[in-house]
Amino acid sequence: MNFKIKDITLFFFCLLVYINPFLSGDIFSVLSFLLLVAYLVIINFKFPNYPSVGTLSLLLIFGIGFFHGVLNGLNRDFLRDIWIFFKPIYLIYFGSILAAIYIGSERKVLQIIVIAGLISAMYHFVEIVSVPKFWKIPLHTIRDVTRRASLIEALSLGLLLYALIKKEIYIFKKRYLLVFGSLILISILLFVSRTMFLILFIYCGFFFNYFKFSIKATVIALVVVCLLGFIFSLPKQSQDTSIGRLISKIQKSPSELLFSDDDANNKQSINEYWRGYEAFRAISQTIKNGPLAITFGNGFGSLVDLKIIMRLGNTDFRYVPKIHDGYAQLFFKTGIVSVILYATFLFFFYTSAVKVVTNDKNLITFKKIILGSLITLLLTTSTISGIYNDSSLDSVLLLMVFCYVLLRNNAKRNFLSQDEF
Repeated sequence: MNFKIKDITLFFFCLLVYINPFLSGDIFSVLSFLLLVAYLVIINFKFPNYPSVGTLSLLLIFGIGFFHGVLNGLNRDFLRDIWIFFKPIYLIYFGSILAAIYIGSERKVLQIIVIAGLISAMYHFVEIVSVPKFWKIPLHTIRDVTRRASLIEALSLGLLLYALIKKEIYIFKKRYLLVFGSLILISILLFVSRTMFLILFIYCGFFFNYFKFSIKATVIALVVVCLLGFIFSLPKQSQDTSIGRLISKIQKSPSELLFSDDDANNKQSINEYWRGYEAFRAISQTIKNGPLAITFGNGFGSLVDLKIIMRLGNTDFRYVPKIHDGYAQLFFKTGIVSVILYATFLFFFYTSAVKVVTNDKNLITFKKIILGSLITLLLTTSTISGIYNDSSLDSVLLLMVFCYVLLRNNAKRNFLSQDEF
């Protein structure tokens, strides 16, 4: 029976991680939810071991938005918000259940992560060559005809570099690591994504201990600061080249997050710094609605009034149900209380992982994956909504929780074994 449970557990885990790049956010969410229900019905599982305070924080956020939304009246966007805010809760629960009864080696989990990044990269290449006359497409516009960046590739490449350079863990033979790493690197470069490069830097920072105080870490930090200073000192770049487009995106990053009232009537500024503008409108609208809205938000189903008609996709909008800045969206939907609860969720997961002490190299790698993933969630929440994103962070969240439970369970088991000895 244990053999069957092990196989089913690994199958469900691999299925969700591997198919994530191929499906839209809604389809992936529905499938993962159905798999969770099927798993609960079919399998006799152990109760998952995860930070109850952190998960409770997400449940409270959901409850605040739900009940406030009910008071304001139900609509189609109310159901959409239920789906968006409930999804990370059941993904955490599902990942915890799978890891709680997982019977297998830590190395196999690391292999799954690398293969997931490789599958995503290969799918990216297929998307590119599927475009008619793709060889004539300018390099910096390839992203416009394919999907959004897949953050699992950044995690996978960071892990490959760690295995190749530090050689503290064994995942695959060196020649496979070189081939897989090269393919994933090419895919990442073709995305021309600030977020991808930032997340790759974060994971590498944890894998190679760059975030611990040392001479090497200090030198790298100074190099990064100098490089950013140089980029921001450059004149405004043309977006007709890949380098120019990337530099331009980096230069306007601060303005995308911070939008001033002085620019609210400037159509050019609104278009250029769209993410900052929609966050500005969400925050302004909530403050205008008074203390109750500031504390508990406007509830599920509430819409951000853009004050202007904007063409998003192929449709004109004035009111939108969600925005890029996850912190502004949390504040708008569920108030300042939920922003604090979200910070609590990240904090308790982080501190709980840091407290685990182990000498096992694979488990130490799990720990670095967890910490890197949490910082990834922290930073991407302000740009692509974090865990409330449509799909690009689903596999990262699932892997993070899976690794967390394995880390806690194995470290605890090793500690008990030492006591017995």
